[in-house]
Amino acid sequence: MNQDIDYLKPETIQEAIQLAEATQEQLARNLGVSLNTVNSWVNCRKMPRADNFFALCRELKLSPKTVARLLRIDISNIPDDIPLIRSPSPNDN
Repeated sequence: MNQDIDYLKPETIQEAIQLAEATQEQLARNLGVSLNTVNSWVNCRKMPRADNFFALCRELKLSPKTVARLLRIDISNIPDDIPLIRSPSPNDN
């Protein structure tokens, strides 16, 4: 592996598509949406529906936080996943 490029961090959805070695047309076909829809995401004119958002994450092989950042969605006050800890109930003896 090239020591200078051990991790590529896309700055835009278009860069992420290119890093995934895909085109907008291929992405649209794989997601079952129109090219115009993908183009509207790339240009930040529209946001994907939740199901398309997660499908986009899978196709680009990127985390939801990364894709949200690329779509310019502010997630600064959204906590990371933490394990849920159940408080013991009085009946837990």
